[in-house]
Amino acid sequence: MSVDLQKLIEEAGLDPKSYILSPPWIGAVWFTAGSLRAEGLMVGYDPDLDNPYHGQVWGTFTSKTPKRLAALAAEFVPIQEQGEH
Repeated sequence: MSVDLQKLIEEAGLDPKSYILSPPWIGAVWFTAGSLRAEGLMVGYDPDLDNPYHGQVWGTFTSKTPKRLAALAAEFVPIQEQGEH
């Protein structure tokens, strides 16, 4: 699962929401690395040429994983916010 690493973005003096709002996506959720690791997943830094703050979540994703992740997620960028920028 592809993620942006909020801590690294903020340490660079940037707004993490700008990574969701440009290009406009439909919204975003927020997880702690610890909550993902508690689910048996691995979280790490995985930069690419377009995004030096890119991370990745690795592990076994089963049919139950989406519901378990949804229970852990907090809203970060509401869907309606994309049209406001």
